[in-house]
Amino acid sequence: HKAKKVGADMLVTFLPEDVVDGLYKAVGIAGLQVAALTLEPIAAMNVAIPEMFRMLNIALVDVGAGTSDICITKDGSIVAYGMIPYAGDELTECIARQYLLDFKTADQLKIDASAGQNPVTYKDIMGLTHETTAEEVLKVCENIVDEITSNVAEKIKELNGGKSVSAVFIVGGGGKIPGFTDMLADRLEILNERVALRGEEVMNHIHFLQQGIKKDPLLVTPIGICMNFYDQTNNFIYVNFNGERIKLYDNSKLTIVDAAMQAGFPNEKLFPRRGQELEFTVNDRQKIIRGEFGEPANVSLNGE
Repeated sequence: HKAKKVGADMLVTFLPEDVVDGLYKAVGIAGLQVAALTLEPIAAMNVAIPEMFRMLNIALVDVGAGTSDICITKDGSIVAYGMIPYAGDELTECIARQYLLDFKTADQLKIDASAGQNPVTYKDIMGLTHETTAEEVLKVCENIVDEITSNVAEKIKELNGGKSVSAVFIVGGGGKIPGFTDMLADRLEILNERVALRGEEVMNHIHFLQQGIKKDPLLVTPIGICMNFYDQTNNFIYVNFNGERIKLYDNSKLTIVDAAMQAGFPNEKLFPRRGQELEFTVNDRQKIIRGEFGEPANVSLNGE
């Protein structure tokens, strides 16, 4: 092949350095060490959408508490990530306002209604006990579900080049509220059966030692985070370089040169350098003494 210019498009995801440093610092204060670090949508994707499905144009939506994380797959790989700041907490806050409840009670009411419990009882902040139906609670949430699904659908289309995807898998607790999948399908203009919750069917190969664990969409992301630890060893490590503490991304192939580059150590300082010339005058005669050859850099690893 002949060409004057060769290029490649790369998708790289980074957390801001201060966020990562803050996470490591908090874990360190607790007397622990970080074993692995990953992004939640990546973790959820590895469980919910196996590689064999990634030839298809599919979206994964992890509807958590404060955010809804989105991944898009196409042509065998993950091609885009996104996030919107709307998720399950918006539903809980709506219920809390409607029924005059504290956040924890409203969240439990949402869970009971989503599970189809009838009737559902609750105690408001005045101490009064009330009874309602799951249908009434879900009706209160309709506008918020509409808002969340509209935002998710808009983000999916934006990440997918302005068009809808072929199918959507939903994980996370926020997406379990009845009507969420159907409403999202309508916003994306795809068949309702092509938007579905992912839970037990993607965790058949996972066995829990603890009895009574229900395999549902709530567990997909945390299980993915756990499995990430076993699937890859890449992580950040800290080393001291000439007395300076620096952070390196551990790709299992790190060398001293990687630490030197991260610390900004100049290449020329590795090699012997001739000393400065000494110029002086003796009896009105100019004299020059050449600098002597220097010594090469002394490189040591753990003192050796």
